[in-house]
Amino acid sequence: MKKSLFIIILFFLILQIPSIIWIGYTVIDSWVAGQGISIETNVSPMNLTIQIMIGYALTLSYLWKQKELGNKDRYQLPQQRCIIAACIAGIGLIIVNDYAGQFLPELPERQRIIMQAIVQNPLGIIVVSVMGPLIEELIFRGSILNALRKEKGKWATILISAFLFGLFHLNFSQGTFAFGAGILLGWITWVTGSIIPALIIHILNNSAAMIFQHLYAPDTTTADYLGQPAAMGICMIGILLLVGSIYFIHKSYKSSSKRESLD
Repeated sequence: MKKSLFIIILFFLILQIPSIIWIGYTVIDSWVAGQGISIETNVSPMNLTIQIMIGYALTLSYLWKQKELGNKDRYQLPQQRCIIAACIAGIGLIIVNDYAGQFLPELPERQRIIMQAIVQNPLGIIVVSVMGPLIEELIFRGSILNALRKEKGKWATILISAFLFGLFHLNFSQGTFAFGAGILLGWITWVTGSIIPALIIHILNNSAAMIFQHLYAPDTTTADYLGQPAAMGICMIGILLLVGSIYFIHKSYKSSSKRESLD
C-alpha cells in the first residue's frame, strides 16, 4: 500500500511539472510587467492542452525507464466477445454516471474552468478522450495494480487501486465516479489479464463526458432535461447493461479457465 501511494504521488507530481513551470513563468512575467494574475491566464485552451501533453509525455518516459511498458501480456487482445461486452459496460457506466451526477456537488471552480477550456480546443478533446485514459490505465491498471497484486489479494488490490484512482482526481464529485469506475476497471483487468477492456471503457466514458460538455449546460444532467421518471428509467437500462456485461465477462472467463484446466 505504501509503495502504491508513493507511485501515485510520484505520477501526480510528474504530470504537474509542465503546469508548475508555466504558472511560475506567468507569475514572474506578470510581476515584471506590474500586472495582476488571474486564473484564466493559466488555462487558455492551447496552453492547457500543451501542458497536459507534456505531462503525459514525461509520464510515458518514466514508465518506459522503469520498464513498466514492456509487459506484452498486459496489452493482449482479449476474446472478441469480451471487447463487445466491455463496450456495453462502458455505455452502461456512462448512463449510470449521468444519472448519479445530479446527487453530487458541483466541480470546484478551478476544475470547471479547466474543463471548459479543454472542450474549446479539438486537440484538447482528443487528449482528454484518448490520451488521458491511456495514461491513467497504464498507471492504475498497469503499474499500481501490478504493485498491489504482489502484496494483496484480489479484492484488496481492486479496491485499493480504485480508491487511489478516485483520490487522484482531487475532488469529491469526480473522485466518487472514479472510485466506482475503478472497481469495474480493476476487476475486468484482473479477470482478463489485459488493460485493453478497461481502456475501451475509459475512452468511452471520457468521450461521453466531452460530448455532454457540448450538449448540456454546465452542471446539468439528463434528469434536468427529461425529468426524473424518464431519467430513472434510462438509468435502470444502464444498470442492466452494466450488470449483464459484467456477468457475461465473468461467465466467459470462468468457462475458459475450466477448459484450460481440463486440457
